[in-house]
Amino acid sequence: MIRRLRARTLATLAAAAVLVSTLGSCSTFSRNDVVASLDDRELSRDDFEQMAGSELARQIVGEAPGGDRIAGDAARALITAWIVSGAVSETTPIDAAALDAADALGAEQFGPEWTDTPDVVRDLLRLNIAIGELNATGGIDADAARDLLADGDVYVDPRYGRWDAEAVTVTSLGVPQPTTPTLVIDQ
Repeated sequence: MIRRLRARTLATLAAAAVLVSTLGSCSTFSRNDVVASLDDRELSRDDFEQMAGSELARQIVGEAPGGDRIAGDAARALITAWIVSGAVSETTPIDAAALDAADALGAEQFGPEWTDTPDVVRDLLRLNIAIGELNATGGIDADAARDLLADGDVYVDPRYGRWDAEAVTVTSLGVPQPTTPTLVIDQ
C-alpha cells in the first residue's frame, strides 16, 4: 500500500512538474520577439538589432563605432528613446510637415550616413528631431506624455532592464536606484 502511494505521489508530482514547466514556457514564448512595448506599439527584436547595429545610432548613444554588440547602458538608452518618443507621438500630434523638416535636418546634420541608416533608426531619430523642434516652441503636451509613461502599459524585456516610470528611463535590473530622501516637517 505504501509503495503504491509513493508511486502515485511521484507520478502526480512528475505530471505537475511537466504541467508547470509547459505552462511557464508558453508564457515566455508570447514575448520572445519583443524588446519593449508601449500600449499597442512594439519594438521587435529584429528592429532593435538593426538599431543596435547602426553606426549612427551607436554614435548618438555614445557607443564606439564597429562591433556587433553594444553596452547595456547604450541599449537601455535606445529603448528609452523608443518608449519616450512613442509616448510623445501618441499624446502630441506630429504632422507630416514636422517629420519632413526633421528628415531634412537629419540629412543636413549627418550627411550620407543618414541615408545609409536603417529605416527603423532613421524613423526614431526623425521623430526625436521633430519632438525637439516642437518642444522648443512649447508644442509638446509633456503632462499627457508623462501620464502615459506612468500609467500606460510599458514593457521592457528583462534582459535589458526594467521601466522606471518615476525616472522615465529603462534601468538595469541589478543596480539599486538612488532614492530621494523625504523631508518630514512636524507642524
